[in-house]
Amino acid sequence: MLGADPPTRKEVNEAMATAQEAKEQAASMQQRFEQQGVQASFADGVNFQDPRGRWNVKLTGRAQLDYRDFLGADEANADTFSVRGHVSERSDLVQDYMVQVEGEFASSRRS
Repeated sequence: MLGADPPTRKEVNEAMATAQEAKEQAASMQQRFEQQGVQASFADGVNFQDPRGRWNVKLTGRAQLDYRDFLGADEANADTFSVRGHVSERSDLVQDYMVQVEGEFASSRRS
């Protein structure tokens, strides 16, 4: 801008005070952020994360329940109930390494 007057000392001091206040607020927010500890959420499973983003752990799973009912007392076709499950854990460590552990289990009961 041509012809604009330079800021007065009062305006400069006010701007510096505002900048210092913003800097102090940022430092306070950073300190609270670091004190929060592990954060947990329930999006797409159960997630645990370091507030600084250095690591996270995600637990997911699914279950399948089956029941078969046959008419009559035929031994070859007995009524059954079965459960199948799949559990998965994924960890990201130091933003460079990923570990994934998966397991499946099954159970069946004849009546």
